[in-house]
Amino acid sequence: MADKEIASVTDTPWFWVMLFSLAALAAIATVGPKFEQREEAIETKFHARERGLHREEATQGPTETDEQVAEVADGNTVAKPWSAVWTLEPLMAVIGVVVVVSVFMSLRFHQKCIAAAARSAADPSEEADGGESKAG
Repeated sequence: MADKEIASVTDTPWFWVMLFSLAALAAIATVGPKFEQREEAIETKFHARERGLHREEATQGPTETDEQVAEVADGNTVAKPWSAVWTLEPLMAVIGVVVVVSVFMSLRFHQKCIAAAARSAADPSEEADGGESKAG
C-alpha cells in the first residue's frame, strides 16, 4: 500500500499571490519614506509655480483690490501646510486585502488536501482497487 503524499501548499496559485503580495508590501514599506520625501519636493515646486502664476494674475487682473495685490506681492499670504496629493496608503490597503484573501484561500486549499489524504488513508479499499469501481 503506497502512501499518498499530501499536496504541497505551493501547488496552489494562491500561495504565489500571497508571496508576491507580501513582497510588494515589503517593497512599499521600504521605499515609502523616500517616496514621500520626493513627492513632497515635487508638490512643493508645483505649489510654488501656482503661487507665482497667481501673483502675475493678481498684478494684471482688475478684479482684485489694491490691498489684495499688495498682500500677494509682499508674500504676506499664509502658506498652507504641505499635504500629499498622492500617497501609498491606498495601494498598501489594496495589496493588504489581496494578502488576506490569498492567505485564506491557501489555508483552505491546504486543509482540503489534508482532508483528502485523511479520507484516502481511512478507506484503503480505494487504493487496493486502483481507483476503479466494482462493476458486477
